[in-house]
Amino acid sequence: MFGQSLFGKTVMLHRSLKFLALSMACANVLYGQTTTPWDQAAGPRAPEAISLGQAIRMAEQNKSPEVVLQETRVREAKAEHYQASWSWLPYVGTYGTAGTFTTGGVARQDPLTGEFVPGNVGAVSSVNAGVGISLDLMQFARRGSEMEAAMLRANGYTAKALGSRYRQALFVTERFFDALASQHLVRAREQSLRRAEESLRIVTERVSVGKAITVDSLQAVSQRDRIISELANSRALLAGAEAALARQIGLDGRAQASDDPSFYSIRPYSDVSTLRSDAQRSPEIAGAGFLLEAAGKDLQSAKRLWLPSVRLNGNQNANAVNFRDFQIYPQSIANIQVSFAFFDGGARGRLTQQKSAAYDFAQAVAADTRREVLAAVAAQSALLQAAEQRIGLSESGIHASTEELRTQQERYSVGRATAIDLMRAQESLTRATVEQILARFDLLRSRAAIEALLGRNL
Repeated sequence: MFGQSLFGKTVMLHRSLKFLALSMACANVLYGQTTTPWDQAAGPRAPEAISLGQAIRMAEQNKSPEVVLQETRVREAKAEHYQASWSWLPYVGTYGTAGTFTTGGVARQDPLTGEFVPGNVGAVSSVNAGVGISLDLMQFARRGSEMEAAMLRANGYTAKALGSRYRQALFVTERFFDALASQHLVRAREQSLRRAEESLRIVTERVSVGKAITVDSLQAVSQRDRIISELANSRALLAGAEAALARQIGLDGRAQASDDPSFYSIRPYSDVSTLRSDAQRSPEIAGAGFLLEAAGKDLQSAKRLWLPSVRLNGNQNANAVNFRDFQIYPQSIANIQVSFAFFDGGARGRLTQQKSAAYDFAQAVAADTRREVLAAVAAQSALLQAAEQRIGLSESGIHASTEELRTQQERYSVGRATAIDLMRAQESLTRATVEQILARFDLLRSRAAIEALLGRNL
């Protein structure tokens, strides 16, 4: 009975060792892969790693639709200002006619020159030419409002285009940090896998000499397999993050983010409360303010349509016929014309109401933009401070977890700790490392978001 029990345990031990050897071989194959299905699906990497500055410059060449839209609006506003500046000049026009006609019958008086025209003259040639000038005196104020509105719109859309470029740079920066954080997470998972492989080796050796039970080895294998799965997920996330970064900077496939030591030596803001006052000068708030002023000028211009029109007209022309060898008969005309349309089909009232509604809308947009920017700055400031605290706590956690893992390894080697204690220490160190990585890149993202909102270079 005792021999059969010992024989059964020996068989189970050999099977467990074979299972461990097979699983370790499979893990080595998976861990040693240089390319994965996710790498192949995401496409080839760029030949060289790209720095953050290079990524932002490449993204500026690959403009987003929002940036192109704002720049188009700037050109339209400048064209409107150019047209309004020409409206200050009076209308000047020239005209001229020439023809031949035939008279007959009795003699009569020429209606143009007053000359006596004999009868049966035959073909008569005539020439008429002149120049006219017209200027609406009451529209000077309206033209000034139109020019000011056009210039304010150009300034507003310029500020909004600047804000769009900062948002595009922020979006590229976030994709860059996503790719870089994924690199760090992959390395953290690889280190965790190496620790799990080492623990599995130690457990296997103790099981083989009868100093540990088979369950310990099975638990070590289970932990190692779970870490392999997490590593595979991290590599998949890395491939997706690098593909997203490549798309934003105009590349095909994947773009590898280049690490920089300066990312981890960023000094915190000396006074977070000053960010609120700095946010008042952000491009988004400035652009909304310019557009609000432009809407006010448009409303002023629409109200001035209710004023009467006072137009100064001048005309100089000359007539000539071939009765006197085309003798020229000059004529000068000057007048002041005052007019007002009492019934215009409601066009003035309709335009005034439209401009008034546009002004109310611009007021609401300006107020909401200001609140939105201030709220975003406040939220990112809170996230920034939280990330700074998390970094400090994670550093303490890494130090404590490292010491705990060393202690548990020594205790397990002399049989004073279980495999579960050893694996818990390893998992604690992995969690602390991952938390530090996430906290560092959350800090970088919050810092970049604040700089973009304030209209500063990232």
